[in-house]
Amino acid sequence: MANITVHIAVAQEWAKRHKVQDLDDFIWGAVAPDVLSWEKNNSYITHYGDKVDENTPLKDNLGNKTHLERYLACNTINTDYDKGYFLHLVTDLLYYNDFINFDVLQKYYNEHNGKIKECFYHDYDCTLEFVTKTFGVNYKNKHPQVAALEEKYGKCAIKDAPWLYTEQQLVDFITRVAELDLDAIAQKIMKSENINSREMQRFFR
Repeated sequence: MANITVHIAVAQEWAKRHKVQDLDDFIWGAVAPDVLSWEKNNSYITHYGDKVDENTPLKDNLGNKTHLERYLACNTINTDYDKGYFLHLVTDLLYYNDFINFDVLQKYYNEHNGKIKECFYHDYDCTLEFVTKTFGVNYKNKHPQVAALEEKYGKCAIKDAPWLYTEQQLVDFITRVAELDLDAIAQKIMKSENINSREMQRFFR
């Protein structure tokens, strides 16, 4: 998944470009899949994905972390919260299957004995402060679940260069996702059948 700081940055930038009535609800939705997964220890459920383990091939792991069609089968995106939730899933799908260079990830994945979280978390920690400052990430929110995130994610954890992407590539990714038309994407997905996560990327181009 993209980290919380990136998700809030994407949501804030998306709200600048599209209609959002309640920004606090929208931001809460944009972090809810992660926050709820931490509470219940079931990320694959809150992300509408498949349960994977250390024996799952890396490409299958990335391709099955979230399924947008499953979310849309039982949810609308009519409320700001639901639209934020959907934006989170879209961000994660693109982060894993389009943004991250698979060959580079495979290299670090192998070097860290298949511990995929160590690869991602290193880059999260390296870019926290950069993303926060570049996009003015704001944790102030009427929902306590969002406001509580600042203590953990509001400051840089380590000083190092990210492994999987450059800071500029991350800026470009956040900006790109913020420009997406979520309603149009949802409509295309609901009209399609039997499409996997990697094939679904064509809806975002």
